[in-house]
Amino acid sequence: MVQEGYKADVTMSMAELLYDELVTKCPQLSTEVVIDDRLQLSIGQRFHHARAVGYPHVVVLGKKVSETEVGGG
Repeated sequence: MVQEGYKADVTMSMAELLYDELVTKCPQLSTEVVIDDRLQLSIGQRFHHARAVGYPHVVVLGKKVSETEVGGG
């Protein structure tokens, strides 16, 4: 089941803001950071794929991400 709508849009916007902040502060990460927007997959499936590909770190933006400020630091 693909979850679309306001919360998915807000979460994706927050992920893009986080990406922008990461690559601004650490430009060498620009080719290393991946946003997994495959909403048709469960979080478990995405974790399994990340582990299989060899991603050293995974950041998850959950349901409450829209209630949190990003940046401003």
